[in-house]
Amino acid sequence: MGAVKDWWIQASWWASGIFATGAVWYFLSTREYSFAIAAGVAALALAILAIALHIRKDAFQVAATSTPQPPSQEDKLVTSAWWDASDLRKEYVGRGLNHFHWSSAERVAEREQQGHEIVYLDTVETNIRYRIVNKSGQVLMARRDA
Repeated sequence: MGAVKDWWIQASWWASGIFATGAVWYFLSTREYSFAIAAGVAALALAILAIALHIRKDAFQVAATSTPQPPSQEDKLVTSAWWDASDLRKEYVGRGLNHFHWSSAERVAEREQQGHEIVYLDTVETNIRYRIVNKSGQVLMARRDA
Protein backbone atom coordinates (compact mmCIF):
# COMPACT_ATOMS: atom_id res chain seq x y z
CA MET A 1 0.00 0.00 0.00
CA GLY A 2 1.22 3.51 -0.76
CA ALA A 3 1.88 6.51 1.39
CA VAL A 4 -0.69 7.68 3.92
CA LYS A 5 -2.44 10.83 2.81
CA ASP A 6 -2.00 13.73 5.21
CA TRP A 7 -5.71 14.52 5.18
CA TRP A 8 -6.47 11.03 6.58
CA ILE A 9 -4.36 11.86 9.60
CA GLN A 10 -5.90 15.30 10.00
CA ALA A 11 -9.44 13.91 9.65
CA SER A 12 -8.73 11.30 12.33
CA TRP A 13 -7.47 13.95 14.74
CA TRP A 14 -10.45 16.20 13.95
CA ALA A 15 -13.00 13.43 14.57
CA SER A 16 -11.21 12.40 17.75
CA GLY A 17 -11.37 15.99 18.97
CA ILE A 18 -15.07 16.26 18.18
CA PHE A 19 -15.87 13.12 20.13
CA ALA A 20 -13.52 13.94 22.99
CA THR A 21 -14.69 17.50 23.57
CA GLY A 22 -18.14 17.92 22.05
CA ALA A 23 -19.86 14.55 22.36
CA VAL A 24 -18.45 13.49 25.72
CA TRP A 25 -19.30 16.77 27.42
CA TYR A 26 -22.72 16.98 25.79
CA PHE A 27 -23.71 13.50 26.97
CA LEU A 28 -22.31 14.19 30.44
CA SER A 29 -24.40 17.36 30.68
CA THR A 30 -27.55 15.43 29.72
CA ARG A 31 -26.61 12.66 32.19
CA GLU A 32 -26.49 10.01 29.50
CA TYR A 33 -23.41 8.30 30.86
CA SER A 34 -23.44 5.28 28.54
CA PHE A 35 -23.35 7.60 25.50
CA ALA A 36 -20.58 9.65 27.14
CA ILE A 37 -18.51 6.49 27.64
CA ALA A 38 -19.17 5.40 24.03
CA ALA A 39 -18.11 8.84 22.75
CA GLY A 40 -14.94 8.64 24.87
CA VAL A 41 -14.12 5.20 23.46
CA ALA A 42 -14.75 6.50 19.93
CA ALA A 43 -12.43 9.47 20.60
CA LEU A 44 -9.73 7.12 21.91
CA ALA A 45 -10.11 4.79 18.90
CA LEU A 46 -9.83 7.70 16.46
CA ALA A 47 -6.75 9.03 18.28
CA ILE A 48 -5.13 5.58 18.07
CA LEU A 49 -6.00 5.48 14.36
CA ALA A 50 -4.36 8.89 13.84
CA ILE A 51 -1.22 7.75 15.68
CA ALA A 52 -1.08 4.53 13.64
CA LEU A 53 -1.40 6.56 10.43
CA HIS A 54 1.45 8.85 11.58
CA ILE A 55 3.65 5.82 12.27
CA ARG A 56 2.83 4.30 8.89
CA LYS A 57 3.52 7.57 7.09
CA ASP A 58 6.86 7.98 8.86
CA ALA A 59 7.88 4.40 8.04
CA PHE A 60 6.96 4.90 4.38
CA GLN A 61 8.97 8.13 4.20
CA VAL A 62 12.01 6.49 5.78
CA ALA A 63 11.79 3.53 3.39
CA ALA A 64 11.40 5.83 0.40
CA THR A 65 14.33 8.08 1.29
CA SER A 66 16.80 5.63 2.79
CA THR A 67 19.37 4.41 0.32
CA PRO A 68 22.35 2.50 1.57
CA GLN A 69 25.50 4.58 1.58
CA PRO A 70 28.39 3.15 -0.40
CA PRO A 71 31.24 2.11 1.85
CA SER A 72 34.13 4.46 2.32
CA GLN A 73 37.41 3.07 1.08
CA GLU A 74 40.65 2.93 3.01
CA ASP A 75 43.93 1.05 2.74
CA LYS A 76 44.74 -1.67 5.25
CA LEU A 77 48.47 -2.14 5.74
CA VAL A 78 49.28 -5.86 6.11
CA THR A 79 52.18 -8.26 5.86
CA SER A 80 52.40 -11.39 3.75
CA ALA A 81 52.31 -13.45 6.95
CA TRP A 82 49.04 -11.81 7.98
CA TRP A 83 47.57 -12.49 4.55
CA ASP A 84 48.63 -16.16 4.52
CA ALA A 85 46.99 -16.76 7.91
CA SER A 86 43.86 -14.68 7.37
CA ASP A 87 40.26 -15.79 7.02
CA LEU A 88 40.00 -13.29 4.17
CA ARG A 89 42.41 -15.41 2.11
CA LYS A 90 40.27 -18.47 2.79
CA GLU A 91 37.20 -16.50 1.69
CA TYR A 92 38.81 -15.58 -1.63
CA VAL A 93 40.02 -19.15 -2.20
CA GLY A 94 36.47 -20.32 -1.49
CA ARG A 95 35.25 -17.99 -4.24
CA GLY A 96 37.69 -19.63 -6.68
CA LEU A 97 40.29 -16.85 -6.62
CA ASN A 98 43.43 -18.69 -5.65
CA HIS A 99 46.24 -16.91 -7.47
CA PHE A 100 47.43 -13.91 -5.42
CA HIS A 101 50.18 -11.41 -6.02
CA TRP A 102 51.23 -7.90 -5.04
CA SER A 103 51.01 -5.27 -7.74
CA SER A 104 52.37 -1.75 -7.85
CA ALA A 105 49.65 0.91 -7.78
CA GLU A 106 50.41 2.13 -11.29
CA ARG A 107 49.88 -1.39 -12.74
CA VAL A 108 46.53 -2.08 -11.03
CA ALA A 109 44.42 -0.94 -14.01
CA GLU A 110 46.51 -3.05 -16.39
CA ARG A 111 46.15 -6.09 -14.13
CA GLU A 112 42.38 -5.60 -13.91
CA GLN A 113 42.19 -5.76 -17.70
CA GLN A 114 44.02 -9.09 -17.49
CA GLY A 115 41.33 -10.52 -15.20
CA HIS A 116 42.77 -9.71 -11.79
CA GLU A 117 40.74 -8.04 -9.07
CA ILE A 118 41.77 -6.03 -6.05
CA VAL A 119 41.45 -7.84 -2.73
CA TYR A 120 39.14 -6.01 -0.34
CA LEU A 121 38.21 -6.55 3.29
CA ASP A 122 34.65 -5.31 3.83
CA THR A 123 33.46 -4.39 7.32
CA VAL A 124 29.70 -4.12 7.58
CA GLU A 125 29.70 -2.61 11.08
CA THR A 126 31.71 0.46 10.10
CA ASN A 127 30.76 0.47 6.39
CA ILE A 128 34.42 0.64 5.38
CA ARG A 129 35.98 -1.25 2.49
CA TYR A 130 39.69 -1.84 3.06
CA ARG A 131 42.04 -2.32 0.12
CA ILE A 132 44.83 -4.70 1.17
CA VAL A 133 48.21 -2.99 0.78
CA ASN A 134 51.74 -3.90 1.94
CA LYS A 135 54.28 -1.50 3.43
CA SER A 136 55.83 -0.92 -0.03
CA GLY A 137 52.49 0.44 -1.26
CA GLN A 138 51.76 -2.59 -3.41
CA VAL A 139 48.14 -3.67 -3.75
CA LEU A 140 47.12 -7.29 -3.27
CA MET A 141 45.33 -8.71 -6.32
CA ALA A 142 43.72 -12.04 -7.05
CA ARG A 143 42.58 -14.02 -10.06
CA ARG A 144 41.30 -17.44 -10.95
CA ASP A 145 43.82 -19.91 -12.25
CA ALA A 146 43.59 -20.10 -16.01
